[in-house]
Amino acid sequence: MRKSILCVVIFTLTCAFIANAQNFLRLEKLADQLKVQSEDLVTRTNKELRKDGNRSNTEIKNAFLAEQLRASALLIERIIDNRFHSSEVRYAGMVLAELAEKFPEEDRNSFEWKKAKDTINELSRELRGLNPDANIGKVEYRADEANILGKVTWSGMVDADVLLSVSGDRIKTKTVSGKEYAEGAYSFTSTIPRQNRIRVGVTLKSGRGKVHVIEQPNRENNYTAIVQIRDELGGAKPYTIEIYWYRR
Repeated sequence: MRKSILCVVIFTLTCAFIANAQNFLRLEKLADQLKVQSEDLVTRTNKELRKDGNRSNTEIKNAFLAEQLRASALLIERIIDNRFHSSEVRYAGMVLAELAEKFPEEDRNSFEWKKAKDTINELSRELRGLNPDANIGKVEYRADEANILGKVTWSGMVDADVLLSVSGDRIKTKTVSGKEYAEGAYSFTSTIPRQNRIRVGVTLKSGRGKVHVIEQPNRENNYTAIVQIRDELGGAKPYTIEIYWYRR
């Protein structure tokens, strides 16, 4: 009986993990899609402003709206990439949906505005399906080995809380709390590309605490990934982690 109950619990947790990981990947894809669409609208509306002759109030308004959409698309992507709590991501989606209600329906770029609104609506549907009590930051997605572009292995001592800043072919170590130790040793298989579509993951190879990526590389942070190592059991212990990157 106990064995049957345990099997049911494990099966339920496994299904929940897979569902959360799939939700996260869809959110990530939709956020990237919205960013591309917003940049296209910014290009189109700015082109209209640069034309000769008088510009209408609608053209000026739409140019402002396109810039606002691009800033919002970058922000929702950062919120998802940094894996905020689900309730916070859902609220951000609500704010984004309110912005979509202002999109023009009759405009020379109406098809592009409609595509962006459809993406926001799809994003909102995905967000409504998230568990409001869950933290998408707890879902660590492991890319298929064939899709991994490169790796770096880091080894060092961790007392309580350490942050690793990973960029290019270098890692900088920062001790947030606990005793500070040496930088640690690392070895790259290749340099992390400076591209917005690159995503970073991490695997704990040895050590008793937890590791996860708290910030993904992007243009705003100079393509730097931040990896957190937390050891809450007291006393320092050696850790070895593998950081890998792939194209989403």
